[in-house]
Amino acid sequence: MNLPAVEFSLDEDLRKQESSEENDWEQALTVSNQNLKQFPIEAFAETNKQNLNILVASKNEITDIPCEISLCFALKRLDLSKNQIDRLPIELFTLPNLNYVDLGSNLLSESCLDFSESSEVIVAASRITHLVLSNNKFAVAPWWIPLMIKLSYLHMGANSLKCLPSAIEKLTSLQDLYLGGNKLLEIPESIGSMLQLSKLIVNDNHLVSIPDALANLRNLKSLMLHGNRLKVLPQSLIKLQNLEELSLRGNPLVDRFVRSVHMYNVPSLKELASRFVVKNGLNIQLGDIPETLMNFLKSSQQCINPACGGVYFTSCVEHVKFVDFCGRYRVPFLIYLCSPNCEYPETDSSSSSDAESLLGVSPMHMRRVLLG
Repeated sequence: MNLPAVEFSLDEDLRKQESSEENDWEQALTVSNQNLKQFPIEAFAETNKQNLNILVASKNEITDIPCEISLCFALKRLDLSKNQIDRLPIELFTLPNLNYVDLGSNLLSESCLDFSESSEVIVAASRITHLVLSNNKFAVAPWWIPLMIKLSYLHMGANSLKCLPSAIEKLTSLQDLYLGGNKLLEIPESIGSMLQLSKLIVNDNHLVSIPDALANLRNLKSLMLHGNRLKVLPQSLIKLQNLEELSLRGNPLVDRFVRSVHMYNVPSLKELASRFVVKNGLNIQLGDIPETLMNFLKSSQQCINPACGGVYFTSCVEHVKFVDFCGRYRVPFLIYLCSPNCEYPETDSSSSSDAESLLGVSPMHMRRVLLG
């Protein structure tokens, strides 16, 4: 289902940027809302091929982009949103000055660009930094997206995406990622490698959990999670020191709180013996036990209950702890205890100081928590 509410155009962001730059010398061609059936041939006039910097042909009925677009080598910004385009020519990615491309509200799908070894090389060399593909027909992310390593802004909202490729981690320059209004069931752990990410918009999907790897995104300022199926948040989320905006409305965790979740696998003999070794600080050398067991001993996790002091490996109890954001919102975070008998001390209302001692960081840096 396409969601017009999350359609995105680069116009607003570009206007802000252009207002602070000298762009009087740039040549623009605007032919929006002209009932055009074909790509405007004016772009291929001799003077335009060398001087045309901005082409806006949105709100027409254009069905394809001709290969001749490679002649427009001065083009910096291309807006073909709200047309009927279902195919992309590889020549689009060869333009040496093209940075901004808006192809939102078309008929593009994952098969819109043919795959070949030469196409891989061309896409990887593309200079496009801003790409809008919102409100198209993508059921999966196309093969060429992870190759566009210069991307700073990627907008694929209002499609039908069910998953993201783990290769998205190659987009290490990405700052804004808009994926609202899709059908995502999960976010890959590899997203934790995208260290420049400052905005992650995944609202109105089917997410039931978010990965701990989000804690690696130290530059993340805005995280939009509203309209999903989240019941708890990972403990690591509060460690995002620069997070300023967190939107949670429309999730079960806001409407139906549960005090605790006891999901516990009975510890194996290996687990119990390893707990005893680690907790009592026994000196075990590599030659004393097999290397696999030595590596297992190194994987111990400290029980988060300050009154316990125990450890665990693979067998633990999931427990929901409520923390107080800014004195107004109580949000459930998932924590792990070493056994069902380990009870984390509860109060009638978990305070900010409780959250700080529990999670190791104060939640007060959060400027806005949007729950309703």
